[in-house]
Amino acid sequence: MPTFLEAPDVWIESTTRSTEDGKKSALKEATTSQARPRQPWYASAVDAFDKQALLPDNFNGRGAAAPSPLAVERARRALDLAELYRLEPISIKALAVDGMGMLFGPGMRWALLECYNDGGAGVTLQDHVTGQLVSWDVASDGDTAPVPDRLWCETFGRIRSEEH
Repeated sequence: MPTFLEAPDVWIESTTRSTEDGKKSALKEATTSQARPRQPWYASAVDAFDKQALLPDNFNGRGAAAPSPLAVERARRALDLAELYRLEPISIKALAVDGMGMLFGPGMRWALLECYNDGGAGVTLQDHVTGQLVSWDVASDGDTAPVPDRLWCETFGRIRSEEH
């Protein structure tokens, strides 16, 4: 699988392929990089995200806590990786239950990704036809270690496979 490195306005896609050296018949690794422009919706999604991330405590008038730096960091990384999967969030909001959330859809299913102030993160999918809900955790409550990119990628891969 290619690896992706973040740049300000593009993702750099690096792929490794094997080449044969004629002298020793040994395999050498060669890496090539190719810039890929961001999705057209990405800049407006980042703007919406940044506005929600700066909300104060009690932003909803009912005592909701402002998104914590941990929730913001996790949700922003998730947004960056969602862009790789071409999953455009239709809504990015601070959560009344303390954190940041992104809603993906429409399609065959809606997907709600939530990153909570206490370190937890989870996803809920809902089928449009049956109404069936499927949920799973990406990070546990109280877990402050970074969520490995592989878990976000598995999550977005599962969302995409469930939508098609």
